[in-house]
Amino acid sequence: MCLLPIAVEAQNFDADIENGLEFTAIDTMFSFRINPVLQNQIVVNNNEEASPEVYFRNRRTRFYLSGFIYDTRLTYKIQLRFESNNQNLYDAAFKFKLNKAFTFWVGRETLPAARSQLVSLKYLQFVDRSIVHSVFDLQKDLGIWAFYNTAFGAKHLKISTAFSNGEGIFRSADTRGYSYTGRVDLFLLGKFANGGDVKGSDLQREPTPKLALGVAYNFNDEATANRGQRGTVFPNTTTTDIHTVYVDGMLNTKGFL
Repeated sequence: MCLLPIAVEAQNFDADIENGLEFTAIDTMFSFRINPVLQNQIVVNNNEEASPEVYFRNRRTRFYLSGFIYDTRLTYKIQLRFESNNQNLYDAAFKFKLNKAFTFWVGRETLPAARSQLVSLKYLQFVDRSIVHSVFDLQKDLGIWAFYNTAFGAKHLKISTAFSNGEGIFRSADTRGYSYTGRVDLFLLGKFANGGDVKGSDLQREPTPKLALGVAYNFNDEATANRGQRGTVFPNTTTTDIHTVYVDGMLNTKGFL
């Protein structure tokens, strides 16, 4: 933070509550945005056999770094994780928007599987995700992503695909097979405002009803762990094929979802 006065002299800068602090080079060849996220939690345990326990917990501490390089269509994203039991590089990807329809990612990012894992921690309704999510989500992986968006009438279609190494981000890349992920989202009543279909609450207060239906499939070929990108590694270099299917939806209007 002590270097910010120096940076400001050579940059244009902007700030808002949701997106953090952004610096843009005067020649508009580069931008840098920093967005910290801090989530603390108070936990109370009370039962008849013991005295009540109250303790404080740092649930999440993250720093998002993002911006564009040379062209506003070529962006980057880095997420740093600083929990007490886990400090690491969580996201690291380049993203290129070819046109209004096609976008491509390369690097380490969230797989386009269940809707619950597409909701950024910044937009969670509660501090913790659901138990179902903790058991069945695929989390993140290292690979290539491709997205296609199109509209026909009032409806909107989004197709998301990913080809990745299938080992997640917390294990060494001992890849035996690869992971193939595909997701299709159909917006029957029009597109959600500002990506509201992957936010845990109706921050935009949609004035008219919006409905999103999604289905996703993942095939992890010769997975080395019992949950594919996550879970316990099989002993003796054992592998197995894992097929996972997700079906979900979201209805959103005037704060109700």
